[in-house]
Amino acid sequence: MAKTVYIAGLGLIGASMALGIKRDHPDYEILGYNRSQASRDIALKEGMIDRATDDFASFAPLADIIILSLPIKQT
Repeated sequence: MAKTVYIAGLGLIGASMALGIKRDHPDYEILGYNRSQASRDIALKEGMIDRATDDFASFAPLADIIILSLPIKQT
């Protein structure tokens, strides 16, 4: 059964989790949040995520699972 996973924070840890989920569950949809346009573009280009946003609330209702991978000061 396909799931939708939303990863908030596409830095080293968030991007690594996205790649691992994609590898082990290719049928899952991976959504990504990051404030940086450059980070979102890289994650999309490299196939780490399927869709990206800089508005956290926009994808939250779509997710079965939300993973927070943000610096402590942002959480």
